This record gives sequence, structure tokens and C-alpha cells, in this order.
Amino acid sequence: MHARFKRVVVPGDQVRLHVEIEKVKRQMLCFKTCAMVYGQLAAEADIMCAFKETEKKAGAAVADEKVAG
Repeated sequence: MHARFKRVVVPGDQVRLHVEIEKVKRQMLCFKTCAMVYGQLAAEADIMCAFKETEKKAGAAVADEKVAG
């Protein structure tokens, strides 16, 4: 995992984040990301994360339906 900062971002700048999934392996995800300000590269990073699937509780299903519809 690494990050590189190429440009200073100041208040008022509009930062656009671009994220691509590079690899999915079991419960690991690898992303390639970059932050753009006015079309110029401000920062880039490779990010790795792990996830764990959990069982939904009865209340969670109701909350999901409210969000979806």
C-alpha cells in the first residue's frame, strides 16, 4: 500500500476521486485511486482492505427496504 501527494489542495478546490477495483481475492479487495483537482493529479494511492460478511438482523432488512424504495 502506498500514497503519493502531487499537488496542494486548498479550501474551495473541487476534488474528484476516481477509484478502480484492481483485484478481488477471497475477502480482500485492492483498489487503485486518484484524486483530481481541475483535471490535475493531486494524489494517488493503492488501497487494500478486508471485509467480513455478516448475517443481517430482522431490523436491517427493513432499513434496507427504506433506503431502496
